Amino acid sequence: MKDQRFWQLYLLVLIALVVLFALSTILDDSTRKAFLSEDGPVEIASAVLYFVCCAYLLLKGGLAFFKHYPYFVVIPLLFGMRELDFDKRFTTIGVLKSKFYVSPLEPWHTKLIVIMLGLAVIVLIVMMIKKHLKALWESVRSGGDMGIGVVLVLAMLVVSKSLDGLERKCIAIGLSVPHLLAKYSSVAEEIIELGIPVIMLLLFRHYFSQRAQSASQE
Repeated sequence: MKDQRFWQLYLLVLIALVVLFALSTILDDSTRKAFLSEDGPVEIASAVLYFVCCAYLLLKGGLAFFKHYPYFVVIPLLFGMRELDFDKRFTTIGVLKSKFYVSPLEPWHTKLIVIMLGLAVIVLIVMMIKKHLKALWESVRSGGDMGIGVVLVLAMLVVSKSLDGLERKCIAIGLSVPHLLAKYSSVAEEIIELGIPVIMLLLFRHYFSQRAQSASQE
């Protein structure tokens, strides 16, 4: 059975993102760039919301939740750190770039630490997929609240990543980009990224609400 309040919140978040995008288009270029720049208000808000997700999970679920589902805490934490560019704050080359691993500018022990952390994240992601993929698929097939919410988060991640550096990507393969698309694609990317942790928070809130409801019925 679908929770109509949950779907209304989904819709409200999406409408808010569209309104925020529309408002950003009427700003002058300098104000819009300041608003959506690296370390600007929107990016900081996105990072803070990811950290709020982590805090919410730990407060609601406690240590037991973290032991059973560490990836649900770690992944938002990593996303928040990525928003704040932690992947390039402590090294001369960003750790998400392949050049980092072959560059003589980076010491071997730094590379080793990054590789070990990367492997740990991969292990957590594999654990998450193995543990939840079947249930997620069933939820999506039945139009369940949680399944649709997760699909929405994944879709927003894919779209925002596709919009990141869109003009550069198109030029690299010989395509020209219309001026307005080039101008506003980065705006849309930042605003969509702001919506991702909000949807995550709704998902986690809904999960604990369902768990509490199930416990009360037993």
